[in-house]
Amino acid sequence: MQKLYQYGIRGVAHQWVRSYLDNRKQYVQINGITSELRNIAYGVPQGSVLGPKLFNLYINDLVNVSDKLGSVLFADDTTLFYSGSDINEVTHVINIELIKVKNWFDVNKLTLNLKKTNFILFNDKENIDVILEIDNMEIQRVKEIKFLGVMIDEALSWKSHIGYIKGKVAKAIAVLYSVKFLLNSEGLLLLYNALILPYLNYCVEIWGTAYRTYTQPLFVLQKRAMRIIDNTHSTAPSNPLFIKYKVIKFHDLVNWRILHIMYKANKGTYPKNIQHIFEKRDSSYSLKGFEIFKKPRFRTRMKEMSISVNGVKLWNCLDREWKESRTLKVFSLHIQSRVLSGYDNGQLMWT
Repeated sequence: MQKLYQYGIRGVAHQWVRSYLDNRKQYVQINGITSELRNIAYGVPQGSVLGPKLFNLYINDLVNVSDKLGSVLFADDTTLFYSGSDINEVTHVINIELIKVKNWFDVNKLTLNLKKTNFILFNDKENIDVILEIDNMEIQRVKEIKFLGVMIDEALSWKSHIGYIKGKVAKAIAVLYSVKFLLNSEGLLLLYNALILPYLNYCVEIWGTAYRTYTQPLFVLQKRAMRIIDNTHSTAPSNPLFIKYKVIKFHDLVNWRILHIMYKANKGTYPKNIQHIFEKRDSSYSLKGFEIFKKPRFRTRMKEMSISVNGVKLWNCLDREWKESRTLKVFSLHIQSRVLSGYDNGQLMWT
């Protein structure tokens, strides 16, 4: 209630929320034996609509605990990060800041599950032994971790996530194969869109830019799925199938999703911390084109394939007509149509 007051929820609104939270009780039941009722002093009603919102408000000030650690909050999943050129300095700073984080948890009567708490060190070429602690308990170091549905490894190669996706897609293809004699092509395509496409689509604009040697097996699996949908031979040409069923090939799907991001960046609809990545050039002169972004400098192949570089390159090559699309849906349909027509006439959409 104190935090709600600080956020500006006062007066009648504050009293209304208090009446919603006050005088609630809970009990425990095990094997038909029920405990006595006890008053709830902390927390929010479980399964309620307001519960997640109130919880988010409750932990919202965690980001203010440290002025050095960056943070990403998603529901009850909190990620902290810090970077530097000296590993000893990085370790020292993080351990000090984690003391502040632990104090915040204690003051707010929240428990940190150390069994689910771990850390990952990126760009560790020398395999340095790093020790991070919370409340004198060492945090486990991992080589890879699943973050909001994406497997991230310490080299940021995306090999782990691509391997994870390959496994999921392969299982879905097995389902397609097992029912191909029960469903027609339309039904199999629906299964493809439900069981396979979501895995290929999710965050593909990030991990799909990995080296082709890593992602090529996914394209091979996608072609196998298309042949099953069409009930054709396993060695039949796949290009006509992508045209027939209006399915975008995996590597084009990556660029298609990247262009969705660039469309939003061009409209300026992203939060400031994302929007500042994309800087427009002065396009008052026609020689420079229309709605052109500045291409950042890069030294590595990994940086070149990132959205901030590759996305700008893809966007700057688009026709003005597409850039002026009124909505993202219209823009998306323009790109999809152009990609599919390229399959038909043998022209590449991306140069």
